[in-house]
Amino acid sequence: MTEALSNTGPSDALAAPGWAYRRGLTTVDGVAAGEWGVEESRDAAAVMDAIHRYVWAYDDRNLPAVTEIFAEEVTWTVVVGPDDAGLTHSGRPAVLAWMSEALEAQLEQRRHAVVNERVLRPGPENAQVLFTMLLFTTGGATQSLAAAGFYRVDLVRRDGGWLITHIDSGFDAPAGVLS
Repeated sequence: MTEALSNTGPSDALAAPGWAYRRGLTTVDGVAAGEWGVEESRDAAAVMDAIHRYVWAYDDRNLPAVTEIFAEEVTWTVVVGPDDAGLTHSGRPAVLAWMSEALEAQLEQRRHAVVNERVLRPGPENAQVLFTMLLFTTGGATQSLAAAGFYRVDLVRRDGGWLITHIDSGFDAPAGVLS
């Protein structure tokens, strides 16, 4: 999160509808599923399996499993709201260090819900997926929606599987504003 956003109150921090699309971060363009052949359909299923493995590994705090899903050159850009320039972490060691730091600060159980997924490019060697991410937290007897936004994920096929090479994650408001 940028310093400017960290000082905003809940009413100021909420994003205007459609902010990510207007910034060119989301799209519904791509190959329509009805135009896919058998191979593209298999690739799309395998790509989504990689996404789901990442989500389960993160929610389980299983960084060795996350490591296996990230390419060595992975980059991750995080944007919070329409005015945030974003923060990019480059390379698997830097991304994993950032994730480890975040996990240490998260005392509650987190669950990411991947919805509205759209495989924009289903292969054969590269793929891109766009989905809505809802983050739920459970702390004690309280459950809440902590964050909502999108992920745009680039993947590459290597060694018979799909690896994440880039993530753009955009959140509509800073964490905690929605709860």
